[in-house]
Amino acid sequence: MRRFFISTPAPGATHVILNRAETHHLRDILRMQRGQPIILLDGLGHQYQAQIESVDNAQACVRLLAKLEGDAVESPIELTLAQAFLKEKKIDRLIAPLTELGINELIAFCAGRSVARPNAAKQRRREERWQTIAREALKQSGRGCLPAIHCAPSFESMLQAHAHDDIRLIFWENATHGLTQLVDRQPRPRRIAAIIGPEGGFARSEIERAQSYGFIPLSLGPRILRAHTAALAVATLLQYRFGDLGYHAVGNQDGP
Repeated sequence: MRRFFISTPAPGATHVILNRAETHHLRDILRMQRGQPIILLDGLGHQYQAQIESVDNAQACVRLLAKLEGDAVESPIELTLAQAFLKEKKIDRLIAPLTELGINELIAFCAGRSVARPNAAKQRRREERWQTIAREALKQSGRGCLPAIHCAPSFESMLQAHAHDDIRLIFWENATHGLTQLVDRQPRPRRIAAIIGPEGGFARSEIERAQSYGFIPLSLGPRILRAHTAALAVATLLQYRFGDLGYHAVGNQDGP
């Protein structure tokens, strides 16, 4: 069933109005009509069974039928991935697959070797674009919670914000240990933070600073991966080892 974003309905509300973008998608792209059933989600984990009440050139009005429980597909771990700013719009291409892979938070930050250094206004525009991309990926993937996507004021503030996560990792091509050596001796965590560097990698001083906050330097293997490839590899590996990637979606008795 088709899914659409709304703001969380007020208590007791029986109808909601879709915003302009969702109305356009419903009316002009999908060509849906009055009476058809849809699912509404607010990005906070709440989902609603609904029915299209009316559609015109200005807006779509939808009648709420019931609040759904237990249908959103969320990982048992809270995974934060911090990605140093990349050249051009490479982070844009990470938003959809990382959302599909179930991350809870994506932080963009400036590393010492970052080539891209957007100003505050450009960062706000990027964050708005990233949220739009994430919403579309969320609807497609069956998730219910929109990941938090934002820019960190500094490398230091990002380290501080996640200094108490259960597992803290920073990926560096000069690290002497790999992910397998770590995860084989780790109990199942609740919160994981993983940091990926820019195209030129991290300076040793940045690795040492991260270590002072409990981040463990790890390698992704003998081949040098592009930064955006590394981000997807890290999210996949961590969700496979600690999350729900690889488990049966229905009827699984051996999942996390």
